[in-house]
Amino acid sequence: MGKKDQEQLWAEEFQRLKKEISEIGIFRNGSISKRWQTCGNSRCRCKRAKEYRHGPYYWWTTKEKTKTRAILVPSEMLDEAYVYIENSRLLRKKMKILAKLADKIVQNRVKKYREKSKKH
Repeated sequence: MGKKDQEQLWAEEFQRLKKEISEIGIFRNGSISKRWQTCGNSRCRCKRAKEYRHGPYYWWTTKEKTKTRAILVPSEMLDEAYVYIENSRLLRKKMKILAKLADKIVQNRVKKYREKSKKH
């Protein structure tokens, strides 16, 4: 079998990355922060001292268009939520690589077409 040209190698890597991306599970952007809060009861001790605040509560914060959105995450779901965030980071990383590969392939094809048209 002959030597593969660079474009073939890029195309194979492109296909491999597409497959990896298709295997990424549920994803969501954002970050999770742990917070302690005061309640609305004026007679509660959480109003008097920080160490008596209620919590911890886990808030998942994300941007949607120009708005910041936060949802309260049950502590039992934290591990799952962190997986979703990591999946989102992984997807962005792989998509960036995929876009670079696609750009290389397109530029190489344009170059080949130009070379081909110069011969005619």
